[in-house]
Amino acid sequence: LEMGADDYLPKPVSPRELLARIRALQRRYPASRAATRFVFEFEGWHLNPVRRVLKNPRGVVTSLSLGEFGVLLFLVEHPQQVIGRSDLARSIEGENSDRNVDVLIGRIKQKLGAPDSEKMISRVGDAGYMLVCPVTNVAEVAGNALSASAATGDDAGITLDAAACEARIGERLLDLTFSEYTLLSTLFEAQGHPVSKEELSQQVLGRPWRSFDRSIDVHVSNLRNKLSIEPSIVIETIRKVGYKLRTTGK
Repeated sequence: LEMGADDYLPKPVSPRELLARIRALQRRYPASRAATRFVFEFEGWHLNPVRRVLKNPRGVVTSLSLGEFGVLLFLVEHPQQVIGRSDLARSIEGENSDRNVDVLIGRIKQKLGAPDSEKMISRVGDAGYMLVCPVTNVAEVAGNALSASAATGDDAGITLDAAACEARIGERLLDLTFSEYTLLSTLFEAQGHPVSKEELSQQVLGRPWRSFDRSIDVHVSNLRNKLSIEPSIVIETIRKVGYKLRTTGK
């Protein structure tokens, strides 16, 4: 609550109490504000602190671990200020240490794209790190988000809402995890071309792919099950390469 949360519930959670608290918050939340989400913008990058989504200047979602998100958000919330390692360590969910902060900063820089990341995040000797570039707050209005659709020859096309990280088939909202949405978005943006497991692993999991790693295959399997409501939308396995999203008319 001291960090800005409106409410919280400890586990185990009663579904009835959860719904009651959500409805109470909605009654206190003005409709004009409910339609607007505020994100941080720096050097063309957008960081949504609520949905934990980082998008590059082209609007493509970049996957972050919980630790990477916590460190980057802390820096973005305190731009052009030197932040000590101990302060950054406290922003990491789970086990943390000064050394872990250095590792996470390195991973964040890789995802921001070296050498461009050097002009954004700078190490200030032993004092800590600083987000060098200025940060602005940008309002994202619900309903005006960038979306795209793949025609399937009828009204049941797939639509992606990049701002909300939501996917729909026709009017039906798909119940996707963030990793599943990122996977679907990456395949979608390939426009019918195969995407390698190496690229999918970097985009979805934020780590290099290894031959024994079946995580991407599991995500693909789960996503296929959720897409099965529309037979014209298929994720094909491309042997020794990766996967491809294919849409066909019925």
